[in-house]
Amino acid sequence: MSRNFELLHQLNGSPQSEVYPNMPPIPPPHETVGEKARLIPLERTADLATARELEEERLVHRLFLDAQPSPRVVVFTALDAGSGATCLCARAGELLASKTTSSVCLVDANLRHPALHQALGIENQAGLVDALLEAGTIKSYARPLDKERLWLITAGTEVPDAHTLLASDRLAGYISELRQNFDYVLIDSPAASLYTDSLVLGAIADGVALVLKANVRRRATASKIVGDFAGTGIRVLGAVLNQRTFPVPSAIYSWL
Repeated sequence: MSRNFELLHQLNGSPQSEVYPNMPPIPPPHETVGEKARLIPLERTADLATARELEEERLVHRLFLDAQPSPRVVVFTALDAGSGATCLCARAGELLASKTTSSVCLVDANLRHPALHQALGIENQAGLVDALLEAGTIKSYARPLDKERLWLITAGTEVPDAHTLLASDRLAGYISELRQNFDYVLIDSPAASLYTDSLVLGAIADGVALVLKANVRRRATASKIVGDFAGTGIRVLGAVLNQRTFPVPSAIYSWL
């Protein structure tokens, strides 16, 4: 699956907001200023300055570092299944942890079809489901990954109708606990057009990133989903166009 993606438009939580293909210029990456994290710039060499890496950096800038107010707990949800929201969530977490001084915790809250552990190449062990079923601290289920400052809470033990556990009163407390222990918390959620899980998660997060698959015309559905989020007071940080198939030479991106 292609990892090419593009942040299209900040939707600002308005039900009338549309998704537009014209993205305004993004400031170049720079290092940490005071207490606010900033990406450390990539070296402009042939092996590093690829189109994908530059797009990934810009995506992280737009979603996390340049937004005001800056979100710390973000839900990644696709418009439709198979749009790549899980991989995008994992990659954003890796970038934040490896190219800033921030600590990042990834949380697999897609209890219907958990796959965040697969995107990171590890096993699904005790995780969110187990925490919701048992008393204790959620941080005890966070597993350090090989990337510096990156942690993962997997979906956990498979149980029937696990998604119903998201309605637990413990969930909001757990997210608050993670907010206190990590600089960023990135949550993977099921497709927004199929389930309401992202509404539940978005209500206790700072915002939602909506992932759309390229070349699939679902504008009316996207507008409805954005309206649903706005109607419940959930901040929509932007729409991300994923899995573009047209090539863009790295040399062009190095000058953007």
